[in-house]
Amino acid sequence: MAKRVEAIIGQAPGVEYVTTVTGFSLVSGAFASNTAFLFVSLKPWDDRKAKELHAFAIMAGLNQQLAKEVKGAFAVNLRPSSDHRARLGIGFTMMLQDRSGGTPEFLARTRSKFLAAARKRPEIGAARTVYRATVPQIFADIDRDKVTKLGIPVTDVNTTLGALLGGAYVNDFNRSAGPTRSICRRSPSIARM
Repeated sequence: MAKRVEAIIGQAPGVEYVTTVTGFSLVSGAFASNTAFLFVSLKPWDDRKAKELHAFAIMAGLNQQLAKEVKGAFAVNLRPSSDHRARLGIGFTMMLQDRSGGTPEFLARTRSKFLAAARKRPEIGAARTVYRATVPQIFADIDRDKVTKLGIPVTDVNTTLGALLGGAYVNDFNRSAGPTRSICRRSPSIARM
């Protein structure tokens, strides 16, 4: 899907380069295999003097095209704030959790109702989520007794599964570049609002 969005944006008049990063959402801050963000570089100002080639016009046209042509995903252009201190997600974040043990589809239906109600509130400018019930999920039934008999702490099993299927903090140093921060990707376990 990210390749499709990249192709659409890359062919738009006024766009020079598109760089795609998969596995992370700038909107929610979530690391997940079903998310991506793209950096779009426009052609120089001198090549975009026509009104329809101004940044806002390009964004509006691309948002309409993405809504029509990209089915099964949420794709939208966002303009970063000119204030470098501001984040893309200015506002507030909510978590919607199903504590009844329902299906992912049940949570998706509840999420849709919640978002519809939130969007009717005048004090909320926009409400969106990256949660999708169609993202594959895994249930791991860990035999705690067997793990304990083998002398392995259950927390080690959970940590290993989390690193394998999601992500984990790795280190602050690498061998050749000096201090860095390496973080593997991780997946959210609840619907991020």
